[in-house]
Amino acid sequence: MVGAFFTVLFPYLSTRFDRRQIFFIGSAPLMMIGYIMFLASTNPQVRYGATFLITAGAFSFGALCNAQVSANVLTDTARTTAIGTNVMFGNIGGLVSTWAFLPGDGPNYPIGNGLNLATSSLILILSVAMLFYMKWNNKKRDGRNVDAELAGLSQKAQADLDYKHPSFRWRP
Repeated sequence: MVGAFFTVLFPYLSTRFDRRQIFFIGSAPLMMIGYIMFLASTNPQVRYGATFLITAGAFSFGALCNAQVSANVLTDTARTTAIGTNVMFGNIGGLVSTWAFLPGDGPNYPIGNGLNLATSSLILILSVAMLFYMKWNNKKRDGRNVDAELAGLSQKAQADLDYKHPSFRWRP
């Protein structure tokens, strides 16, 4: 129920505010705290509480990632390719988890929980870095003369520019 709630809530809010990156940044610490609780305690109540934090942070990432990817490409072909690539790389996590949670590591699974803590930490770092990059790059693009850069290009050539188009702006 918690996972379903946050899977609906975060993407809804991200659409409403037209901002996805802040939800990445806000969700990652929930996961990090949950995995720290798993690694630091063997108390069943603490671990049970940790599952709610992890679920609240992790479940929305599938929808948020696809929304972020599709919001930052221009053409339908690029959007289709970007979403497909995003889903493919996301499914690699299933392959990794098969080998991260080994039966011999149970019941604490330090390797699997440690890897999840590391990846959620990396999500936080990369999300913050990406937010700063998008804002910096958008500010840099604001100073460009769009008409001068597009002068002499055909409509097809302009359409093929995708994110290199001078009027393109990242949507954090």
